[in-house]
Amino acid sequence: MGNNFSDVVSVTVGGKELVDLSVVSKDIIEGKTPPGTVGTWDVVVTTAHGSVTKSAAYRYTSKFPIPYGTLNSLESGEERVSAGIVADSSGNVFVAGHTTKYFPGFINMGGTDLFVMKIDNDGELLWVQQLGSDGDDRPEGLALDGDGNVYVVGSSSRSFPGFTSQGNADAYVIKFNGDGARQWVQQLGTAKADYAKAVGTDGDGNIYVVGTTEGSFPDFTNGGHSDTFVMKLGGDGVRQWTRQWGGFGNDSVNGAATDRAGNVYVVGKELNGHSTSGSYVLKFDGTGALMFVKQFESENTRVALDDNGAAYVAGTAGREWQVMKFDGATGAEQWTHPLGLAASAVAGVALEKSGHVYVVGETLTHFPGFEKQGQEDTFVMKIDNAGARQWVQQTGEVGRDRPAGVVTDGKGNVFVGGSSESIFPGRTNLYNRTDVFLMKFNSSGEMY
Repeated sequence: MGNNFSDVVSVTVGGKELVDLSVVSKDIIEGKTPPGTVGTWDVVVTTAHGSVTKSAAYRYTSKFPIPYGTLNSLESGEERVSAGIVADSSGNVFVAGHTTKYFPGFINMGGTDLFVMKIDNDGELLWVQQLGSDGDDRPEGLALDGDGNVYVVGSSSRSFPGFTSQGNADAYVIKFNGDGARQWVQQLGTAKADYAKAVGTDGDGNIYVVGTTEGSFPDFTNGGHSDTFVMKLGGDGVRQWTRQWGGFGNDSVNGAATDRAGNVYVVGKELNGHSTSGSYVLKFDGTGALMFVKQFESENTRVALDDNGAAYVAGTAGREWQVMKFDGATGAEQWTHPLGLAASAVAGVALEKSGHVYVVGETLTHFPGFEKQGQEDTFVMKIDNAGARQWVQQTGEVGRDRPAGVVTDGKGNVFVGGSSESIFPGRTNLYNRTDVFLMKFNSSGEMY
């Protein structure tokens, strides 16, 4: 390990960031010291007139993608961000996923556990929570409400304490407050397999769980092998209504988004049992009434809403990525914009109040001006409301990098979270084969 950390240390004096810094300290373990750590280090400030060494308390920061990992004593484990990424109005970022091992202070309950992390705007890990049954518990969706509470949904192969498994897999909903304290757990399902894939909230604190079921909820009959379901719960976890929708084939859910009025937009794919029927976007209102269903050709779709209720759907069509805009009232397609050659999947889409759209995904190739770094790289693209590309960034190292989502914080910052088998500059893979990573960009596409 080298002693020169000039590329990962930042010291600000009089509001200006100093450069040409080096730190000599045994307290820093490159790639393992959490950003935000305060310690006493010797900082050498070099200028044109010489250098000055000062030993004092400084805060360690990182300008590279920040990895977070669990402890692993015997064998390679892994963490995957499978539920996406959200941010609150203060710029705190929440990520959720699953791990085969355990974070400090926790034990693995069996199989795969779920975890939730809260990270501040400077990249400092504020808290992490890990829990699970004695089976596999994989989170798939993550949301915040207006009070800063965090909701995680997914599926479990066994039972959480106080519940009895209803089928091969049950859906679950877990609520944490902003400090990471668990508020309640709900396990839901039919006599067959049920998978929660996405979650959203409205302005009154209600929760909307979206997923697929191979069974039939009360008052519904499964139309085929797998149907889409939408379930509304109150802030206390009590179920208010359930809706089930599907054809006679296999329906899947890729994502969902909600607005403050309780409208729910769902994107997924419908198979008619013989050939591909295409992707769909459907809308339920806050009472559970189906407002529209629109079909179109795309794959790996994700959805986000603007303040006017319009739905932006990102996905792949043929060999191109694309973004589509649908009218929020009628579902009419307003425009479609191709984004370029596609060689893998879209992982997320987000909007900012200015109307700009951010798309994140994986690529097996490279964009102009970039070189492919690893097995699969992460790309982040910004387009305006007319579909014109503003910028694109492609990042990655020698391993596989899997983004799981993108979010904006309302202050011009863009966050991308995911899982990586790579070692980023200035970092090391913490303990395992796969770690969690978080990237922060400004509105011009610069990582910082």
